[in-house]
Amino acid sequence: MKTIHPIYDVYFRIEAGYNDGRMSHEQHDRFYTEIRALFSRAGFTILEKPPGCPSFQLGTTCLYCHPTELSGPVEEPHIALVERVLRQGTSFQYQTTDRYDRLYDFTVEEELAYYRQHYSEQLFLEAFRTSDPSKYHLRDEVLEELVRQLMVRTVRAPLGCSFDSPCVHFVREIYASLVQRGLLIELQRRKPYGTMTYCRTK
Repeated sequence: MKTIHPIYDVYFRIEAGYNDGRMSHEQHDRFYTEIRALFSRAGFTILEKPPGCPSFQLGTTCLYCHPTELSGPVEEPHIALVERVLRQGTSFQYQTTDRYDRLYDFTVEEELAYYRQHYSEQLFLEAFRTSDPSKYHLRDEVLEELVRQLMVRTVRAPLGCSFDSPCVHFVREIYASLVQRGLLIELQRRKPYGTMTYCRTK
């Protein structure tokens, strides 16, 4: 069975003489020539997208290279490997490693299935519950907060979700189902800037 390693959003901080957006041509060429060679010898594939801006890939690990840092999704065992590679540099100095959120290697369909498996309608009913039947929550505020709470970061979208992400689709899907079945009650209110939708649990 294939071993699946945790993946993290990682920044490897380096110093290569990049000062306030300026770097001499000599420093630039020396840095990129050396770092390409180091990662190539370590078994990484070099990607040039766009041309002149290399990324280094090994399995799911894919690091975008900049004179101040290498960043991207990294399989956990590759963190120590990348640090060893960077310590060999002579045209730059490795400084530190910052590990951020765990990332999931989901396709769009797998991410949507993850939400459906892990989160129930009860979470939505509690989010829209009010202590007074005459009071309602502003619908979009609650839905946006649910997206923030439930969203997982993925290799595909490490910075989070967009307006058409699987998490947004899931939240809208469950909300629409609850409204259609009468478990959530909507109310429209006219405002000077337009009509707003409010909602509460039945």
